[in-house]
Amino acid sequence: SPSPLILAGTAESSVKIIDTRCMQYVNEWRVSNAATQGNATVRCLTVAPSGNWLAVGLSSGSIVMLDTRTGCIVNTWRPMECDLLQLAAPNDQQLISSALDHSLAVWHATDGILHYQLK
Repeated sequence: SPSPLILAGTAESSVKIIDTRCMQYVNEWRVSNAATQGNATVRCLTVAPSGNWLAVGLSSGSIVMLDTRTGCIVNTWRPMECDLLQLAAPNDQQLISSALDHSLAVWHATDGILHYQLK
């Protein structure tokens, strides 16, 4: 069923959760840590079809996986040396990324292992 929540990425490396029923921020998840190389802008995000995880693409080229039930960072990896442009989750096991260097990559969603890459 549709969710009443809206996720919004910020320039301060966080994802804000807005509840449309009351039109207020209800939570904020910080997605920056040492692995993401400090403060980076959220460029894109996608939610798994099950709603169990959220992938966040940062301007540093890092991808951060969050557990949507807890807001905790599950995994972080830096596959690109440039900005990530878009993320997509075709299923709960795969994550697709596109980057400024015109590359596409398919990742295993939970552990960040690269399956395929096109340049």
